[in-house]
Amino acid sequence: MLDGAGDFLADAFPAADPVALGFVPDLFLTELCCPSSGAEKAIQQNLKRWRCAGLPADSLARALLDNQVIFTAADIQNGPIPADKVLVFFSPRYLPGTIQQKLVDFVKQGGTLLLYGELPEYDLEGAPCAILLDALSLPKPQYRQNAQPRSFLTVSVCGALAGSAADNRANFAQCFPQMPEGILSPYGTELCCGFIRPLGQGKVAAVTCDYPNDPAFYRQLFKELGLKGVLQTPHSRRGIFASRLQGKKGGELLCLLNLDYTDKTLPVLLNGQKLFDSLTLEAKAGVLLPLDFPVAGAVICLSDAELVASTADSLTLRTTQQGRGRLVIAGREPLPAENVKVTAAKEGFLTEISGSEVTIHLR
Repeated sequence: MLDGAGDFLADAFPAADPVALGFVPDLFLTELCCPSSGAEKAIQQNLKRWRCAGLPADSLARALLDNQVIFTAADIQNGPIPADKVLVFFSPRYLPGTIQQKLVDFVKQGGTLLLYGELPEYDLEGAPCAILLDALSLPKPQYRQNAQPRSFLTVSVCGALAGSAADNRANFAQCFPQMPEGILSPYGTELCCGFIRPLGQGKVAAVTCDYPNDPAFYRQLFKELGLKGVLQTPHSRRGIFASRLQGKKGGELLCLLNLDYTDKTLPVLLNGQKLFDSLTLEAKAGVLLPLDFPVAGAVICLSDAELVASTADSLTLRTTQQGRGRLVIAGREPLPAENVKVTAAKEGFLTEISGSEVTIHLR
């Protein structure tokens, strides 16, 4: 496939959904810490816990990918927050006041902010700085820890998302008094450790505990926030990664990976429109399928077979559906052959092929 689309891939770029994962470079400056300073150690440990690696990536970032939401990155320290995107941010307890104010301004002007971690109480020097907390009219938080075997911290879904997921075990929670906007609560308390709260013209959704990647919870949370990938592959099991590559001269490649140990048959939708009613992805395998793809003076409008090679008058494709393939070609007429069946269609020519690798000649 890479040989057949080499020119396309040379300048192709990934197509992302209107979601950005924000990061602050200063949060990664944790190489040095005074060994005798308890305050510095607390700051260092908190930054390491909540920045863009480890637990947050395993939970929220993975949940985004599980839901086929493809995001970009945004340096919100040295640049503006993209106004046209939902901002996802792994938030530590220590965050500069300038960054907190930038987040508040972004939301007040109509932005949507999804936080995972803790709402900041201090700046990076440990001085009190609660700009975001104050903007949300929230009091100083309480903290709950898992203390086995005496107590087991369990988090329940509540409020607008009640019933969407079962209770989950957690090790840590930053808690606030229960509120109408609460969506997560430590079991058996009148506290919340997650909420969706309006601020100005926008809203802040916060998960202030180490909540695991529960697909039912995050599916409902993303629905509440209007977070949905353009490319969707609905299936009862997880483990499907779907993305798109776009060429500067037009055309796309659909990148579909099945990371599961079993084959999966599923529909594929783009912007809510069904591309494939039933596409089979083999276990631990992936496909690159052309969409509106210009090649050899023609356009492959849609194909469930991969493009392996091309010449001025031919296309070679590898089938991915048990030795059979279907594609629509426009611009030039494919020539029928023993293993190539051609039927005129509204968009061009519906071409059905059989065999593991088939060459189609063009008129």
